[in-house]
Amino acid sequence: MRFLVAAMMNHRQEAAVFNVSTGQMSSILQLSQTLKLVAGSESAIRFEPARTGDIASSLGDPGKAVARFGLRAKVDLGLGLMLTLEALRREDAGYQLEPEPFLCEKVELDEL
Repeated sequence: MRFLVAAMMNHRQEAAVFNVSTGQMSSILQLSQTLKLVAGSESAIRFEPARTGDIASSLGDPGKAVARFGLRAKVDLGLGLMLTLEALRREDAGYQLEPEPFLCEKVELDEL
């Protein structure tokens, strides 16, 4: 959420894409298992043959977002998914979403 607010406050004309990530690799299987765990689901993970263009794992480079906004993600995949799910559940219950201050940290650009 803080990245979104920072992006809106630092609006520029060019269209830019930023990876808001920890910079740690995760696989589709790891994502599925983690989401299943934090959601408390007992659903089975179904495996299908890979399709052309499918990725087995993903690794985002947060360097561009850190350089532009001076923010760095602080939570791992599991905690991030858990907090996202909790926020969505609160929103469904009618609560206003607020940025969580501990999800990212301010980085001085000379630290990069």
